[in-house]
Amino acid sequence: VLDPDEAARLLLQAEREIRKGLAITPGLGLGLGALAGIDSREMRYRECLEKTRQAIASAHTDPQVLTYASNFLPWFGTLAEAEHNAEQLLSLDPLNSASWISRSQTFLASGRFEQAAEAARKGLELAPENHSAMNMVALVLAAMGRYDEAVAAIGNYAPLK
Repeated sequence: VLDPDEAARLLLQAEREIRKGLAITPGLGLGLGALAGIDSREMRYRECLEKTRQAIASAHTDPQVLTYASNFLPWFGTLAEAEHNAEQLLSLDPLNSASWISRSQTFLASGRFEQAAEAARKGLELAPENHSAMNMVALVLAAMGRYDEAVAAIGNYAPLK
């Protein structure tokens, strides 16, 4: 486990390296997506949304960029953006668990809990060992007020190694 000072130093170093890459290749979607993640971690949400939108504009068919964006758009962007992003990701890779998790996050953010649960379960079905999918199923159940089921859902899976 890193101490907080070391973690902050490494994050700063990563941000500098990403910016160097963007200076060489401006508009690199993955770089912009990574910076959006850093902005979100640092609670710079306007900057996060701006970089997320730039990443999508420069790489709207890159599943990894769309996956990054799915972490932010349902919460910081507009519902229309989030839904479009989730549908785009799903159309590119319908057999990828992350595509269904993205869709589930969008449904969850818009209060469509039953649809969120269905999408989360589909993600888990596609990748039974995917901890993000496991967590998404539990999160949706908790949002629906089904706390015992949420706890049980997490309890059904082996702990991280």
